[in-house]
Amino acid sequence: MDPLWVGLVDVHPAAPGGLLGDERTGAYVYCAGHAPDLAAFITALGAAAATAQLELVGVDWLAADEQLPEPTRASEPVRDVVAAAREHGGVALDHLHTYPADDDPDARRLDGMRTRVETLAAGWIDGAIDRFDGAFELGPCAVVAELVFADETQVGWACTDPDATALLRRALDAAQQRDAG
Repeated sequence: MDPLWVGLVDVHPAAPGGLLGDERTGAYVYCAGHAPDLAAFITALGAAAATAQLELVGVDWLAADEQLPEPTRASEPVRDVVAAAREHGGVALDHLHTYPADDDPDARRLDGMRTRVETLAAGWIDGAIDRFDGAFELGPCAVVAELVFADETQVGWACTDPDATALLRRALDAAQQRDAG
């Protein structure tokens, strides 16, 4: 049997009044389905989105099921979309999370935050390319940021490594060595 592919994708309505209604401009939706390779899955995903009156506009992440970190595989949205794909065949779409219209001030504020993180990551990658002579691959990644609320500040983070603690400790050690040097 072909591998099972799972992901989270960004979709927009293909026509006004469709599945997403008129109030929102888009959504993130979990997807899953069997395909011989990633390219075939993306093609089938685009067709499934079109059938649901959606346009596939971006991919947050896609991976073969066996490559997913256990916490991701065990999450409710992933379990549900995988079960739907296995039960009905084809590509399943499930757990739709809409986001606000473009003229919403929160959307502009959130886009500004995304741009800030993307600019930081792009600058870091460009610096690594300039600093190191040999070709390199990107390993596990993490983003750490202060989330500033009206009455408090919290630290938030995201990590691609199932052992986030080890990766963040290595990053802390490297930062301390850099600061001391």
